[in-house]
Amino acid sequence: MTTKGMTTPQHFELFKEECKLWIEYFGLKHFQVYYEHKDLSKNGGLAQAAWGYMSMNAVITLSTNWGDDLVDDEIANEHTIRQNAFHEVYEGLVLGSLIILAKSRFATLDEIEHTSHHIVRIMENTIFTKRDVLLGVGPKFTYTASAYHMGLPNGGKNVK
Repeated sequence: MTTKGMTTPQHFELFKEECKLWIEYFGLKHFQVYYEHKDLSKNGGLAQAAWGYMSMNAVITLSTNWGDDLVDDEIANEHTIRQNAFHEVYEGLVLGSLIILAKSRFATLDEIEHTSHHIVRIMENTIFTKRDVLLGVGPKFTYTASAYHMGLPNGGKNVK
């Protein structure tokens, strides 16, 4: 599947599927997300995310060049792609607003607190809820937890 240090169209499809899984898992449906498969060697990474919080757009890119991340083990390479997808979704779509505020010299304490609470709510609605469901504790929820909320890979479908 790997050709001379290049990521393939199959790697790109895996990357997009994994990004979509985490976007669904974290409930980040308010973003319009675009995907690119292009050379990022100048940036020094296998993947990157660019986002705009005013426009609620994001571009998540998988490099066509493996760089130093390629190993002679396709399962490990797929794991690397999935991990990079998670990283870009979390950094860009979950933490992005906080990153923008941290870089702004005009950010107010209220904006920072509001944004940090938004991130905490995402974690409560995913990680904490998953914990309660797995342990069978907490209030009786009025909804059925989906496979994504249960943390099952690929929405609960068998993964090879």
